[in-house]
Amino acid sequence: MNPYDILHVDKNATDKEIKESFKNLAKKNHPDKKGDESEMQKINMAYSILKDPEKRKHFDEFGNDKFNNKQDKITKNIAELLNIIIENSPSDINYFLDELRKQTVSQKEKVKNELNSKIKKIEKIRNRIIKEGENKMVLYILDDNIRQLENSLKLLNTDIGQKLQAIDIVREYDFEIDDNEPFSFSMGFSGGLNL
Repeated sequence: MNPYDILHVDKNATDKEIKESFKNLAKKNHPDKKGDESEMQKINMAYSILKDPEKRKHFDEFGNDKFNNKQDKITKNIAELLNIIIENSPSDINYFLDELRKQTVSQKEKVKNELNSKIKKIEKIRNRIIKEGENKMVLYILDDNIRQLENSLKLLNTDIGQKLQAIDIVREYDFEIDDNEPFSFSMGFSGGLNL
């Protein structure tokens, strides 16, 4: 998908030109005006890319309009990981990465166990219901809590999987040990686990 083509503007179009084109195309293609819904979705997506300077720059540089895809997240994790290495300046980067991997897996297991424990507690309460009331609100809320926790588990697995993949990619490189650099070890890579 090329947002410039969809909005019928050239690469050097101004923000004003992009906005005008978006408005015109939206008027023609809006489902309320008997327009094509899928075409309208493409127009909205294209506009969301071109109106945002960062997304537009990213598209112009890489031609990639999928900003939330797995590869982008892994690339961001690699950049974060390299920043952690730069900040810590460990004498043995290979050891540092191995320890970071262990801590990331350990934190994943800890959070996973906490989430599973919460799910079991909610299920236990749900199973203790003897008689349902006419209003099913209590059941809906309990079921919704379980669903949210299960989604958190899925996100956790995806997030940690991408962090581990980033560590493995950087670990493919061999780093020389710097005996002149004092060893320090401060973690922060798994900090995105605020569930």
